[in-house]
Amino acid sequence: MKQLSLRLCGLFAFIFLCCVGCTDHEPRPVVLPRLTTLDINNYPFSSQLPPGATMLGISIEDLGNVPIVEYGVAWRVFATDTPQTFPTVNDSKTIFPGAASLGAHWQEKGNPLNGEIHYRGYVILNNGTVVYANNALNFD
Repeated sequence: MKQLSLRLCGLFAFIFLCCVGCTDHEPRPVVLPRLTTLDINNYPFSSQLPPGATMLGISIEDLGNVPIVEYGVAWRVFATDTPQTFPTVNDSKTIFPGAASLGAHWQEKGNPLNGEIHYRGYVILNNGTVVYANNALNFD
């Protein structure tokens, strides 16, 4: 009888721990990165650039909580007969090397940019979401 009650107590303890210990956890809400496109004319070392070189910049203020797999600047050359829409990652883009981190990042655009250029920073998350900077800039 004593053995039966010990087994029964053990069984109840096991069931109790399984019920209490196994709770559903709410998924964390997605926090998207926050970024800003940096003005081409504000590159801090512009005097050291070769003629015709263009530096594209992005500032990442918050990395969010979803891993970033790519970041850079999307840009588009506009002509008078082209609609004035914001550039996307489906247009031309300059991908920045290395892992995304907080702060300002600059990358040289290999070929000179000619014409009216519209550009904005972006990040691509590992779930495929593209997040764009809160501003888009242009220069001639």
